[in-house]
Formats: sequence, C-alpha cells, structure tokens
Amino acid sequence: MKSNTGRWMTGLLGVWIGVLMVVGCGQPTDESGEQALMGAPLWAAQSRVRLAAGGSHSLSLRPDGTVWAVGANGLGQLGDGTTSNHSAPVQVQGLSGVVAVAAGSSHSFEVRSDSTVWAWGDNSHGQLGDGTTSNRSVPVQVQGLSGVVAVAAGSHHSLAVRSDGTVWAWGYNSDGQLGNGAALSTTTAIRSLL
Repeated sequence: MKSNTGRWMTGLLGVWIGVLMVVGCGQPTDESGEQALMGAPLWAAQSRVRLAAGGSHSLSLRPDGTVWAVGANGLGQLGDGTTSNHSAPVQVQGLSGVVAVAAGSSHSFEVRSDSTVWAWGDNSHGQLGDGTTSNRSVPVQVQGLSGVVAVAAGSHHSLAVRSDGTVWAWGYNSDGQLGNGAALSTTTAIRSLL
C-alpha cells in the first residue's frame, strides 16, 4: 500500500510527463521540452500550434518556420497570392520564423517569432485586424499588436493573447463575441474583458 506521499509523487510524475508531451508535441525544436517548460509559462509553451483547420482549408506549420496551406481559396485564405483552390499544399507567401497558426472559417493567422501576428483571407467583417474590410490573398500584419503568444479564429472574429495575459479581439461582434461589453464590430484589435 502506497503512502500519501507516494501517491502524490506518482500523480506529479504523471502530470510532468503529460506536460513534456504537450510542450514537445513530438516535433524537433531548438530546445528540449523541459527547457521550454522552464523558460516560458506553460500556456505560452502550449501555444505552439502546428496544425489548424478552417471551414474548408487547412494550415500546417513546418519545423523550418514556413506555413503551408491546402483547400478552398476563394477569399485568399491559403495566402499564396491567388484565389485558386489547391488540393496539394502551397506555401504561404512571405512567411518565415512562424511559431503558431490558426484558421477561421475563411481566414488564417500566424504568430511570428518576433510575437507579431499576420493574417490573410476573408476580411468582410474586419477579422484580419488590418483596419480595413478588404480581403487579402497574402499575409498582412494585424495592427497594434505586439508580444502575442497565441491566436484563435472564429467564423468572422479573431482573438490574441499577449505575454502579459491580456486578451485582444477584433472582427464581427453582433453577439458580443469580442468580449468588450458592446456589440460593435471593429477592424482593429481592442482589449477584451476575457
């Protein structure tokens, strides 16, 4: 029969192994899972998303920091400079040093190693955060955001988490999904109450 200390240590070891598996994600990195865990908050280490599925398109972040996309592209969501659909992966233009990707219904995001956010695709509700409602077939930088560690995309709205833990949102907001206490859409990032 194990003591309470033994049960606690066994449970802690299980959590530690689970954390290392999440941090490593089975992908080679420039640091071990343990180093990544010790050098960054857990939520920041977990933000290294390497795959994303949108409405009818998919994104893949390769170990070399490039992003590849496949699927529907009528609104430029593949980021290859065209609006032609692709059944084989194409490289997103102008991207390097990418650490995470996200995909919405018909728009896409990436976080670069310098903690800036870049977006492309459908922008009918300002979900790209570039201050316009013009669709983009190549990446444009989201305005006013720095220190970003994670992004998420909804159907027509987008969210980012900064290293200070604050959440920022932009795009369609008819139901208050931006979390800013109002129901007004915006084409640039605003502080969310999330």
